[in-house]
Amino acid sequence: MRLQWLLTPGGLRRADRIITISEFTRREVMRLTGIDGSRIVAVHLATDRSQYRPLDREECRRRFGLATGDRYILVVASNDENKRMDLVRSVFDEVRRRREDVRLIKIGYAEALTGEGIVNPGWVPESDMPALYNCANVFLNTSEYEGFCLPVLEAMSCGIPVVAASRASIPEVAGDCGKLIDIDAADVVSQFADSILSRIDSGLDEAAIERSKHFSWEKTARDTLNIYRDLID
Repeated sequence: MRLQWLLTPGGLRRADRIITISEFTRREVMRLTGIDGSRIVAVHLATDRSQYRPLDREECRRRFGLATGDRYILVVASNDENKRMDLVRSVFDEVRRRREDVRLIKIGYAEALTGEGIVNPGWVPESDMPALYNCANVFLNTSEYEGFCLPVLEAMSCGIPVVAASRASIPEVAGDCGKLIDIDAADVVSQFADSILSRIDSGLDEAAIERSKHFSWEKTARDTLNIYRDLID
């Protein structure tokens, strides 16, 4: 990792074009390297919507051995500091204080989050992730720093209501579909809890599904190809 940080700035300055995965990342490259923004182009990532799509919730829950009558919040993240698992725990404690039938599923690099009502499935293969998203009533993301945040888009593709931090690239992905929270707000825990509880019985988020259609691997490939064509021409 140290060698990467030593070599990357020089490589970026020699490049004719730099492709980033979001406008946020584009701005970060400009900020951190001083490279002119005209040489940096954002090309968004995407999900495979043939896999990440609405599925039968009860069937998915039975697949993972989850109670079909409870409400579930899903968190897909590592326990790295920027993911703010401390905030997840505080928010979940507040939600549980108000409503006892809510559970939290924590997944990501098989890293657990402990506490009453928290389910840690451990390592989940990629092929099972669409079904896991479909187990949830609400998707929660408290991360402070994300280059693109695929889990938010994956949840949206499955029609799961999103409640997330209004940081980094997350607003760029969620648009006006997710409920975005300022994590510097004094009442941040209450705001997250209010937003989760107001959505936890709402069912399929059709607006999120429509928003997710703006991101496709076909568009990613086409935009990338056009950058190479412009350089060749």
